[in-house]
Amino acid sequence: MSNRGFTLAELLLVLALLGLIMGIGAVGLERMDPGSRGLRATTLTFLQASRDRARASGKPVSLEVVPPAADGSPARLVRYSYRRSLEATFESSARERENLSPVAPAVLDKPGRVGGGLDLVQGGGVLVQGKGGVVRSPHGVVIGIDVYRSENDGAGTLIEWEGLMSLRVRNDGSLDFSVRAGDGRTFARFALSAPSGSMPEGRWHHLVIAAADEQMSIKINGHEIASGILDPVLAEPEGPPYLGDPEGVFHGLIDEFTVWTRFRENGPELREDVLVIFDPPTLRFDRYGLLDAATHNQDPVGVALVEYGDIVDSFWVGRFTEEIGP
Repeated sequence: MSNRGFTLAELLLVLALLGLIMGIGAVGLERMDPGSRGLRATTLTFLQASRDRARASGKPVSLEVVPPAADGSPARLVRYSYRRSLEATFESSARERENLSPVAPAVLDKPGRVGGGLDLVQGGGVLVQGKGGVVRSPHGVVIGIDVYRSENDGAGTLIEWEGLMSLRVRNDGSLDFSVRAGDGRTFARFALSAPSGSMPEGRWHHLVIAAADEQMSIKINGHEIASGILDPVLAEPEGPPYLGDPEGVFHGLIDEFTVWTRFRENGPELREDVLVIFDPPTLRFDRYGLLDAATHNQDPVGVALVEYGDIVDSFWVGRFTEEIGP
C-alpha cells in the first residue's frame, strides 16, 4: 500500500464526489457566503503582497498554513520574508548612523571595493551595532560581505557573532562557517566548510552566508560552493557582530557588510470550519517574485478554499501572475 498523500487535484475530486453523495451538489463562487468571499479576497491580496515583497527585497518569500496553536490561536496563513537589519559601508559620513566601533589598528573610510572600506591590513576589527539593539532572528539570517585577503597574512576570523555564528578563512583559501541552531529550547553548533582555493589571496571576493529554512550555505562571487542542513530555530546572539579577527591575525580589507533577517508575518485568520489548502503545502517565491523553480518545478500552485468539507473556491498561482480559475 502506498503512503503517498493526496495531490490537490485528487483532493478536489474526492471532495466533489463526497458532495454529490451527500446531496450537496456542485459548488461555485455563488455558493460562497460573505465570510468566504472575504477570505478569498484577503488570500489573493496576501499572495500578491508576498510576490511583491520578494521582488522588492531581492530575497525569497515563502507562505504556508499553520494549524491552531495550543494557546487557542486560530489557524492562519503566514509569510516568511526578509528585511535589512544591519549594514556597514565603513565611510566616515555614515559612521554614526551605522553605529560602528572600530578596534585599533583597524581604520575606517580607507579605499574599499565600493567607496570607503574597512582597513584591516594591520589587524584589528569593528563592532557593527546599528541602531536597533541586538538583532534577533530565530527564523534565519543572510549576510553579505566583500573581503580582500592580504597575501601571506589573509587568514583568520572574518565574522564573529557571539552566541550565533562565526566565519573563518584559512591559509589555503578554505572557509569554515558555523551556526548555533536547535528546536528553540536546546541548541547545537552546525558546521560547514568550503574547499581549499575557494577564496584566493590578493583579490576581492563577495561572500554570502545564509542560515535559514533549515539550510546553511556559502556563496562566493555568485556561486554556491557549500551547503548543509541545520535545525529550524537559530540561537539568540549575545551581542553585535564583530568583523575581523578578535586576535588580530586576519589582515585585509572589508567592505559592504549587510545583514538580512528572516521574519514571520501573520496573514488572514481561518475560521474553525474553513481550510486553505496549498499544493504543495509550502508556496515559495524566488527573489524575482516568480514561483521558485526548485520547489515547484515550473508548475502552477493549486489553492483551494474548503468550508465544512465543501470546496467553495479554487484557483491557481502561476509562475508570473495569479491565474484564477475553477
